[in-house]
Amino acid sequence: LGAVYLPSNHINHTLNNVEPQNIQMARDLLQISKEKRPREGNDNGGGSGSRTSRPRFCAVLRTMDTGRIASIGTILSIVDAEEQYLYGTDEVARIRLTCQVEQLVKICHVENGDGWREKRVIRSNEYLRARVRPVETAAEQEDDNMAIAEKLGSLMKDFRTVKTMYQLGLGSEDFPPGTLLQLGDAIEDPDLNSKEE
Repeated sequence: LGAVYLPSNHINHTLNNVEPQNIQMARDLLQISKEKRPREGNDNGGGSGSRTSRPRFCAVLRTMDTGRIASIGTILSIVDAEEQYLYGTDEVARIRLTCQVEQLVKICHVENGDGWREKRVIRSNEYLRARVRPVETAAEQEDDNMAIAEKLGSLMKDFRTVKTMYQLGLGSEDFPPGTLLQLGDAIEDPDLNSKEE
């Protein structure tokens, strides 16, 4: 890849695939998608439709000298595809893919070989297949952290309430008159809470 693609809302990216493995991967994905698509209904030849029904692949950066691939990739869904042929032949010269970014993923394991370090993969039409898992974005992690902090704050408040009830000698019996006011004052008193913590 010549660029890093990050998740965005319905922004299309154009990829001009000229490498043999990229052409083969795109053709395989489009063929599988066509076979899975119901026979009835609209078939516009591209990959458009709902995001979940579109053909998807993982794009990663790799070094040209060592062939190492990045540990984080991007899932792209194919919105449209255009095959371009060598003049006067049936041989595909390149496939232009219009894609949308779906999510970031961690590359867990490459299933067929040791990345592009293997000479047989470099200029062949064999593309890499890998197991991946989703990566939480910073915004998702921040939302999770905020939800955890809110729950923790609520638990701490409940704990302080119960702790204060025991410090005041209140059990399961009915509260005597004025106890709720005393309890409320004790909960708000930072000195009482900090002495026992």
